[in-house]
Amino acid sequence: MLAIQKFTPTAFDWRVGVLNNEVLYVCKYMIPKGKWKHGAKLRGKPTVVWGRTVAMDRRDAPKRLCEVALKACSIVGKGLYGVDLKEVNGDYVVVEVNDNPSIYAGYEDAKDPDIYKKIIGYLSE
Repeated sequence: MLAIQKFTPTAFDWRVGVLNNEVLYVCKYMIPKGKWKHGAKLRGKPTVVWGRTVAMDRRDAPKRLCEVALKACSIVGKGLYGVDLKEVNGDYVVVEVNDNPSIYAGYEDAKDPDIYKKIIGYLSE
């Protein structure tokens, strides 16, 4: 199977962390100027330029954003996922569902520090 997706330049991608069909965290991955994704290598160099990660309280996240992310994950399962989405013309388009999402202290967890307790609780069930 081959999946082809239209390139849609945006200033940021949304990342919605999902665990057991619940939103765990929400943030914006800012795209560095002149690049096309959150983390991009400098041409010809091993250095990666990262955009800022801007966290928001999951309770303040756009409702439709969370609905789309949860629906995308429901197809895959109930585990821990990171859904990357783009906001296009007032709606949300799924870029990918990551089954091993990055969670860096002070970034994705900045507004919802309880995410680790929720993950450990899920794993302990």
